[in-house]
Order: sequence, then structure tokens, then C-alpha cells
Amino acid sequence: MKKAFTMLELIMVIVVIGILAAVMLPRVGSDKLAEAATQVVAHIRYTQHLAMVDDRFDADDANWYQNRWQMFFSNGDDTLNQWSYTIFSDTLGSSTGNPDPAEVALNPLNNGKRLTGGANGVA
Repeated sequence: MKKAFTMLELIMVIVVIGILAAVMLPRVGSDKLAEAATQVVAHIRYTQHLAMVDDRFDADDANWYQNRWQMFFSNGDDTLNQWSYTIFSDTLGSSTGNPDPAEVALNPLNNGKRLTGGANGVA
């Protein structure tokens, strides 16, 4: 007598695999909004980390807080009318509150890139 699977067993396995595939398929798709929200939260945490590591407090300077690390959100012509943000520290010359390209934080994963989100006017 040969040992083999019966047709009924094979059909049951195929049905179970089909049910699992149908349940898992919607979870495999990407959710762009959730991914963007996760990225913004990670960048907020990184900005907090930069602020804590790079202590800018100076008791002798009344305007020390203007050089702090911050996230700059913008929506205008320079951002192609889309919301974007840039992480920067206003350290060059006078504190304008707007990011200059040299003030933008470096991406910790790729030092050749600056840390921004979306289309922005910062090169």
C-alpha cells in the first residue's frame, strides 16, 4: 500500500491557504498616510534628541533660545504649495526663524542629505 495524501486532504490545505491569503492581503498594502505620520513623529523625536545633545543654553545671552533646534512647517510658492517641514538650528548670523541650507540638520542615515520632509525651498 502506497502512502500518499488523499484528494480531500489536498483540497483542505488549499482552502486553508486561500483563507489565510485573503485575510493577510489587505494588511500587505501600504498606507501612505500612516507612513507619513510615522516619519513625522520620528523626525520630531530626532529634533528633540538634537536639542538635548546640542545644549544651546547661555545664561549671559538673553536671546539664546533663538538658536534652538526646531521644525519649520511651510506651505507656499517655495514648497510648490504643498506642506513640508525642515529641521534646522538658526545659527548663522542673525536669527531669522527661517532655515538656510547650511543650518538644516543632516540626515543621520545619509550624511550627504539634509533632513526635510516634503517639497521645500531649501536646496
